[in-house]
Amino acid sequence: MIDVVIVNWNSGDHIVNCVNSINKHSGKLVWKIIVVDNNSNDESDIYVENLPNVQLIRQKKNIGFAKGCNIGANYSNNKYLLFLNPDTLIYRNTLQKVFFFMESKENLNTAICGVQQRKSDGSVSRHSNRYPSLLSFIYLTIGFTSIYPKLGHVMGEWHHTESRKVDHVIGSFYFIRKNIFISHKGFDERFFMYLEDLDLSCRIKDSGFDSMYLSDVYITHFCGGSSQKVKSYRLFYSLRSRLIFVEKYFGNI
Repeated sequence: MIDVVIVNWNSGDHIVNCVNSINKHSGKLVWKIIVVDNNSNDESDIYVENLPNVQLIRQKKNIGFAKGCNIGANYSNNKYLLFLNPDTLIYRNTLQKVFFFMESKENLNTAICGVQQRKSDGSVSRHSNRYPSLLSFIYLTIGFTSIYPKLGHVMGEWHHTESRKVDHVIGSFYFIRKNIFISHKGFDERFFMYLEDLDLSCRIKDSGFDSMYLSDVYITHFCGGSSQKVKSYRLFYSLRSRLIFVEKYFGNI
C-alpha cells in the first residue's frame, strides 16, 4: 500500500484538484493522503481538510519542503511513500503501474520510481537528472546548459519518451520504498526547497540502489503552483540550495 505526502503552501485550488485526482484514480492502493500545510494564508488548507482520506498536519510557520516531507513521512505506516507536489494531477493506472513495477521481483533493487510529467499544454517535461558534477553546476549557473544541455546534470537533451534507469527523477512525483527512505534518513533539511530530492537520490545511488523513469504512464505538473507567487524567494532558495549541494559534495575539491 501507498501513503501520499503533499507539502502545501498557498497552492490554492491546485491541491483540491490533486487530492481529488488521487481519490479518483488510486484504485484503493492509497491508504491515506498526508497533507503537511506550511502555514498557508490562502485557505488552501481549509479546502482539503474534509476531503476523503486526508490527514492534515498544520505547521505554525513555513518550515520548508524537505522538513515538511520528513514530517509527513513520520505519519506513514505503509510500504511505499509517494511525495507529490500539490500542483499535479494523476490519472488512471498511474499509481497502479508504478506499484506493480516496484513489487516485481526483478525490480527489488529499484528504490525510487518516477513517471512521465506533462506540462499544462501537454508537452513532456525533461526533468530527469544525471549524477551531478561540480562542472555541471558551474555550466548551469553561467547558462551554458541552455545551449549545450549535455554539459549539465539535467537531461534536457533526452525526450523522455522511453522508460530507462536514471540517476534521479524529479521530486514532484517521487515514489520511494519507505524502508530505504528511513534508512537514508529522509531529505536533508538544510535544503529549504530545491535539490533536496537530488541529494537523496545521490545518497541512495551511492549505496547501490537504482532509480527508474517510466514513460508509459504520466501525470500533469502545472509547475510552480505556489512558488510562482514569490519568484524572488524562489531564486534565492534555488541559489542557496546549489551552494549547499556544492559544499556537501564538492567541498573538499
